[in-house]
Amino acid sequence: MQAEDYSSLVAGVRGGDGIAAADFYQLVSRLCGPKLRGVRPEDRADFIHDVFVECVEPVQTGKIKHPECICGFVWTVCRRQMCQYIAGQKRRRCSDNSANLETLRDRAPNPEHAVIRAEELSRTCRILAALSIKDRQILTMSYLQEQPSEAVCETMDLTATQFRLARRHARHRLADLVHAAENRRPVHAALA
Repeated sequence: MQAEDYSSLVAGVRGGDGIAAADFYQLVSRLCGPKLRGVRPEDRADFIHDVFVECVEPVQTGKIKHPECICGFVWTVCRRQMCQYIAGQKRRRCSDNSANLETLRDRAPNPEHAVIRAEELSRTCRILAALSIKDRQILTMSYLQEQPSEAVCETMDLTATQFRLARRHARHRLADLVHAAENRRPVHAALA
């Protein structure tokens, strides 16, 4: 497709043309197709539809300022959806594995496990306390509460770019603190 074709496609979708929307769906499908190797066959149609829905809204509202760059936009959304899909699969596998382990675990109280659990809890509390309030809030809302980035941005009064940078900083800060705790170094050494 030429740049003029993308411009007319975007204009058609913005104007509510059903044929243009169908063509846009085909474009999304074609661009996402090669990236779907990691998606289960039964999830592929839903995956493409999710990418389409996420892409069509900015097109319809006129947020796409450069229609000739629509392929890059679709590809970026597809990549982001793929990351979310893979993370969901990992969470599902982990929860399935932990559910299987629960049935094998001895239910009797074990003093050794209680001590290990208390140490882990204490270490986790120290690491979280070492984070700034903002970092702790961003990580909690994003990963523990699994709130969408838009909700976190609204709650914390951040732009999308500020949120991505703050979340990245918080993750790196948390990784440094965890690494320091695993190496039994004092937490203040990781701050330097």
